[in-house]
Amino acid sequence: MASDKTMHRGVQQALYKYLPENWVDFTQSGGSLTYAVHVDNWNSVQLMGINNKRLLRVVNQQIKEYKNLNGDESVVGFPSEINEDYVDVLTPKISDNIAAIQTSVKPWVFVCKKCGHVRQYYSYDEFKRREHERCKCGENLTQLRMIRVCKCGYADGVFVPKCKTPGHGTKYMIRKGSGLDFVCTACGQRASLPHYCPECKQELKIKPALDSSNYIPFSLSLIFIRFLSLFP
Repeated sequence: MASDKTMHRGVQQALYKYLPENWVDFTQSGGSLTYAVHVDNWNSVQLMGINNKRLLRVVNQQIKEYKNLNGDESVVGFPSEINEDYVDVLTPKISDNIAAIQTSVKPWVFVCKKCGHVRQYYSYDEFKRREHERCKCGENLTQLRMIRVCKCGYADGVFVPKCKTPGHGTKYMIRKGSGLDFVCTACGQRASLPHYCPECKQELKIKPALDSSNYIPFSLSLIFIRFLSLFP
């Protein structure tokens, strides 16, 4: 059983690094493989013993100020009003049986640095089944740790683009060089990833999944008094 000090430190680390929808690095036991993983969700419980009403009022105020300063498109995925009717205050659950933080390996594109062969997985379960399969040339495949991001908040892993020649799809696609230059070996056509966000239609940026500028946490400090009536 973890000590109270260790548990507190673990929660603090989760709050800043392992926020839902963020990408973080994960090294398997033994240190042989390192992946970029996506934080899918938290196994959370209600945070008790604080003045939720006051906390949410302050958060609501902070978000509105940020929106006024940076424009409507800078705030995505929040209700128009943040209060106890629409929002719960949660904290990661500390348990010996269930992980407090649920993650999955993503992006799902893996490449061979020797021959350029690319493999596209279509789910995390498929990746787990085929994780140790080598390339046809015998080399190990390496995760292409790049994501597509937009200032509206959209973010997702890169994927293997399809060849425009009917019937080719991604079957003959390889990567040229070390970037995102994909070529169909059957017809020689180059294929590129979409440049526009599927949510807001603005131009996407392609960046390393672990780039700290992709996901910037905000924090605030409040002092809570146990007599909740002091802060209605």
